[in-house]
Amino acid sequence: MRHRSIPLALLAAAWFALALAGCEPSATPASLDDTTSYAKVKGLKVPGLQPADEHETPTEPCAKRPLKGRFRTFEPNWVVSHFREGCDGSLDAGAEVASSGNVTHMGKTYAVASAAWNWADEAARVHTPVGPTTGSSASLITSYPHAFCGRSEVATGDVVLTAANGDEVHGTITGGEVYELGFERAGDGQEQFIEVTIMGGTGRFDDAIGCFVLHIVFDLFEQKMLLGEILEEGSIDY
Repeated sequence: MRHRSIPLALLAAAWFALALAGCEPSATPASLDDTTSYAKVKGLKVPGLQPADEHETPTEPCAKRPLKGRFRTFEPNWVVSHFREGCDGSLDAGAEVASSGNVTHMGKTYAVASAAWNWADEAARVHTPVGPTTGSSASLITSYPHAFCGRSEVATGDVVLTAANGDEVHGTITGGEVYELGFERAGDGQEQFIEVTIMGGTGRFDDAIGCFVLHIVFDLFEQKMLLGEILEEGSIDY
Protein backbone atom coordinates (compact mmCIF):
# COMPACT_ATOMS: atom_id res chain seq x y z
CA MET A 1 0.00 0.00 0.00
CA ARG A 2 1.33 3.43 -0.87
CA HIS A 3 2.34 5.53 2.12
CA ARG A 4 0.09 8.58 2.55
CA SER A 5 0.84 11.54 4.81
CA ILE A 6 1.66 15.23 4.69
CA PRO A 7 4.94 16.01 2.86
CA LEU A 8 7.00 17.41 5.74
CA ALA A 9 10.76 17.53 6.02
CA LEU A 10 12.27 14.64 7.78
CA LEU A 11 12.60 14.63 10.18
CA ALA A 12 10.40 16.42 8.33
CA ALA A 13 11.01 12.76 6.20
CA ALA A 14 14.36 11.46 11.15
CA TRP A 15 18.67 10.05 13.51
CA PHE A 16 16.19 13.48 11.17
CA ALA A 17 18.31 9.99 13.96
CA LEU A 18 20.24 10.58 12.90
CA ALA A 19 14.77 16.05 11.54
CA LEU A 20 16.84 15.05 15.28
CA ALA A 21 15.63 20.95 17.19
CA GLY A 22 16.38 20.53 20.78
CA CYS A 23 13.52 20.44 23.23
CA GLU A 24 14.05 20.97 26.95
CA PRO A 25 11.88 19.00 29.40
CA SER A 26 9.56 21.97 29.95
CA ALA A 27 9.02 22.70 26.26
CA THR A 28 5.92 21.65 24.35
CA PRO A 29 4.82 22.08 20.73
CA ALA A 30 3.32 25.54 20.25
CA SER A 31 0.29 24.14 18.43
CA LEU A 32 -0.98 22.41 21.58
CA ASP A 33 -2.78 24.31 24.33
CA ASP A 34 -2.53 24.05 28.10
CA THR A 35 -5.48 21.67 28.32
CA THR A 36 -3.54 18.92 26.54
CA SER A 37 -3.07 15.74 28.56
CA TYR A 38 0.61 14.93 29.01
CA ALA A 39 2.50 11.71 29.74
CA LYS A 40 6.03 11.64 31.07
CA VAL A 41 8.49 9.85 28.79
CA LYS A 42 12.06 9.52 30.01
CA GLY A 43 11.76 12.78 31.94
CA LEU A 44 10.17 14.69 29.04
CA LYS A 45 6.56 15.85 29.01
CA VAL A 46 5.58 15.03 25.47
CA PRO A 47 2.01 15.42 24.16
CA GLY A 48 0.51 12.23 22.79
CA LEU A 49 3.27 9.91 24.00
CA GLN A 50 2.69 7.04 26.38
CA PRO A 51 5.18 5.92 29.06
CA ALA A 52 7.38 3.02 28.00
CA ASP A 53 9.39 1.23 30.67
CA GLU A 54 11.07 -1.18 28.29
CA HIS A 55 12.21 -1.20 24.67
CA GLU A 56 12.71 -4.38 22.71
CA THR A 57 16.06 -4.67 20.97
CA PRO A 58 17.15 -6.88 18.07
CA THR A 59 20.16 -8.42 19.83
CA GLU A 60 21.63 -9.16 23.24
CA PRO A 61 24.23 -6.68 24.56
CA CYS A 62 27.31 -7.09 22.37
CA ALA A 63 29.88 -5.57 24.75
CA LYS A 64 30.44 -5.31 28.50
CA ARG A 65 30.32 -1.58 29.25
CA PRO A 66 26.89 0.09 29.21
CA LEU A 67 26.50 2.87 26.65
CA LYS A 68 23.78 5.46 27.19
CA GLY A 69 23.15 8.91 25.82
CA ARG A 70 20.75 11.81 25.49
CA PHE A 71 20.65 14.31 22.61
CA ARG A 72 19.12 17.78 22.86
CA THR A 73 19.85 19.62 19.60
CA PHE A 74 19.28 18.74 15.97
CA GLU A 75 20.34 20.17 12.60
CA PRO A 76 19.63 18.47 9.25
CA ASN A 77 22.43 18.60 6.69
CA TRP A 78 20.15 17.27 3.96
CA VAL A 79 16.77 15.57 3.65
CA VAL A 80 15.24 13.44 0.89
CA SER A 81 11.50 12.81 1.19
CA HIS A 82 9.64 10.03 -0.62
CA PHE A 83 7.18 12.77 -1.66
CA ARG A 84 9.78 14.14 -4.05
CA GLU A 85 9.11 13.87 -7.75
CA GLY A 86 11.14 10.72 -8.18
CA CYS A 87 12.22 9.07 -11.38
CA ASP A 88 11.70 5.46 -10.36
CA GLY A 89 8.50 5.49 -8.29
CA SER A 90 10.36 4.29 -5.20
CA LEU A 91 9.29 5.16 -1.65
CA ASP A 92 12.77 5.51 -0.21
CA ALA A 93 13.67 8.51 1.94
CA GLY A 94 16.63 9.57 4.01
CA ALA A 95 18.59 12.27 5.74
CA GLU A 96 21.90 13.26 7.23
CA VAL A 97 21.62 15.04 10.55
CA ALA A 98 23.86 16.44 13.25
CA SER A 99 23.00 16.44 16.94
CA SER A 100 24.68 17.21 20.26
CA GLY A 101 24.21 15.87 23.76
CA ASN A 102 25.91 13.70 26.37
CA VAL A 103 27.04 10.09 26.01
CA THR A 104 28.62 7.83 28.64
CA HIS A 105 32.40 7.34 28.21
CA MET A 106 32.45 10.46 26.01
CA GLY A 107 30.86 13.34 27.91
CA LYS A 108 29.65 16.15 25.67
CA THR A 109 29.20 14.55 22.26
CA TYR A 110 28.58 15.73 18.71
CA ALA A 111 26.87 13.14 16.51
CA VAL A 112 26.38 12.87 12.75
CA ALA A 113 24.26 10.15 11.16
CA SER A 114 23.44 9.43 7.51
CA ALA A 115 20.60 6.97 6.84
CA ALA A 116 17.94 5.88 4.37
CA TRP A 117 14.70 3.95 4.76
CA ASN A 118 12.02 2.49 2.53
CA TRP A 119 8.31 3.16 3.14
CA ALA A 120 7.43 0.26 0.84
CA ASP A 121 9.13 -2.13 3.29
CA GLU A 122 6.97 -2.21 6.42
CA ALA A 123 8.76 -2.33 9.77
CA ALA A 124 9.08 -5.76 11.39
CA ARG A 125 7.98 -4.16 14.69
CA VAL A 126 10.99 -5.41 16.62
CA HIS A 127 10.82 -2.16 18.59
CA THR A 128 7.90 -0.69 20.52
CA PRO A 129 6.96 2.91 19.60
CA VAL A 130 5.92 5.26 22.41
CA GLY A 131 4.19 7.76 20.12
CA PRO A 132 0.70 7.69 18.55
CA THR A 133 1.38 5.57 15.44
CA THR A 134 -0.80 5.79 12.34
CA GLY A 135 -0.16 2.32 10.91
CA SER A 136 2.44 3.46 8.36
CA SER A 137 6.02 2.32 8.92
CA ALA A 138 9.30 1.77 7.12
CA SER A 139 12.45 -0.31 7.47
CA LEU A 140 15.95 1.15 7.52
CA ILE A 141 17.99 0.31 4.44
CA THR A 142 21.04 -1.77 5.34
CA SER A 143 23.06 -1.63 2.10
CA TYR A 144 25.21 1.50 1.79
CA PRO A 145 26.09 3.82 0.20
CA HIS A 146 22.52 4.45 -0.92
CA ALA A 147 21.86 6.89 -3.78
CA PHE A 148 18.44 8.46 -4.40
CA CYS A 149 17.09 8.49 -7.93
CA GLY A 150 17.41 11.92 -9.47
CA ARG A 151 19.16 13.41 -6.43
CA SER A 152 22.77 14.21 -5.61
CA GLU A 153 22.54 13.22 -1.93
CA VAL A 154 23.95 9.85 -0.88
CA ALA A 155 23.26 8.12 2.45
CA THR A 156 26.45 6.56 3.78
CA GLY A 157 25.00 4.50 6.64
CA ASP A 158 27.65 5.99 8.94
CA VAL A 159 27.19 7.22 12.50
CA VAL A 160 30.06 9.19 14.06
CA LEU A 161 30.11 10.25 17.72
CA THR A 162 32.78 12.84 18.56
CA ALA A 163 33.82 13.63 22.14
CA ALA A 164 34.89 17.10 23.24
CA ASN A 165 38.57 16.08 23.04
CA GLY A 166 38.18 14.92 19.42
CA ASP A 167 38.13 11.15 20.03
CA GLU A 168 35.57 9.46 17.79
CA VAL A 169 33.38 6.36 17.89
CA HIS A 170 32.53 5.05 14.42
CA GLY A 171 29.35 3.09 13.78
CA THR A 172 27.54 1.50 10.85
CA ILE A 173 23.75 1.35 10.52
CA THR A 174 22.71 -2.31 10.41
CA GLY A 175 18.92 -2.00 10.62
CA GLY A 176 16.06 -0.23 12.28
CA GLU A 177 12.52 1.01 11.95
CA VAL A 178 10.66 4.26 11.26
CA TYR A 179 7.06 4.90 12.37
CA GLU A 180 4.74 7.63 11.17
CA LEU A 181 3.05 9.41 14.09
CA GLY A 182 -0.14 11.44 14.32
CA PHE A 183 -0.25 13.95 17.16
CA GLU A 184 -2.97 16.08 15.57
CA ARG A 185 -3.02 14.63 12.05
CA ALA A 186 -1.37 11.69 10.32
CA GLY A 187 2.21 12.43 9.39
CA ASP A 188 2.90 15.34 11.74
CA GLY A 189 5.35 13.22 13.73
CA GLN A 190 7.89 10.46 13.28
CA GLU A 191 9.60 7.94 15.54
CA GLN A 192 12.84 6.18 14.63
CA PHE A 193 14.83 3.27 15.99
CA ILE A 194 18.28 3.19 14.34
CA GLU A 195 20.38 0.10 15.02
CA VAL A 196 24.13 0.78 15.01
CA THR A 197 27.16 -1.52 15.23
CA ILE A 198 30.34 0.11 16.56
CA MET A 199 33.36 -0.50 14.37
CA GLY A 200 36.33 1.27 15.89
CA GLY A 201 37.10 4.95 16.01
CA THR A 202 39.98 7.24 16.87
CA GLY A 203 42.00 7.99 20.00
CA ARG A 204 41.03 5.81 22.94
CA PHE A 205 38.19 4.35 20.84
CA ASP A 206 40.49 3.11 18.08
CA ASP A 207 39.63 -0.55 18.77
CA ALA A 208 36.09 0.01 20.05
CA ILE A 209 33.37 -2.59 19.52
CA GLY A 210 29.75 -2.63 20.58
CA CYS A 211 26.25 -1.75 19.47
CA PHE A 212 23.39 0.58 20.32
CA VAL A 213 19.98 1.79 19.20
CA LEU A 214 19.24 5.46 18.61
CA HIS A 215 15.64 6.26 19.55
CA ILE A 216 14.23 9.53 18.24
CA VAL A 217 10.77 11.13 18.35
CA PHE A 218 10.05 14.19 16.19
CA ASP A 219 7.26 16.71 15.97
CA LEU A 220 7.58 17.47 12.26
CA PHE A 221 5.00 20.26 12.25
CA GLU A 222 6.89 22.20 14.93
CA GLN A 223 10.24 20.89 13.61
CA LYS A 224 11.32 19.79 17.09
CA MET A 225 12.98 16.71 18.47
CA LEU A 226 10.84 15.62 21.42
CA LEU A 227 13.06 12.74 22.46
CA GLY A 228 16.57 11.69 21.43
CA GLU A 229 18.40 8.92 23.26
CA ILE A 230 20.63 5.89 23.09
CA LEU A 231 18.52 3.10 24.55
CA GLU A 232 19.74 1.56 27.79
CA GLU A 233 20.68 -1.74 26.13
CA GLY A 234 23.60 -0.08 24.30
CA SER A 235 27.11 -1.31 25.09
CA ILE A 236 30.75 -0.65 24.18
CA ASP A 237 34.23 -2.01 24.84
CA TYR A 238 37.50 -0.19 24.07
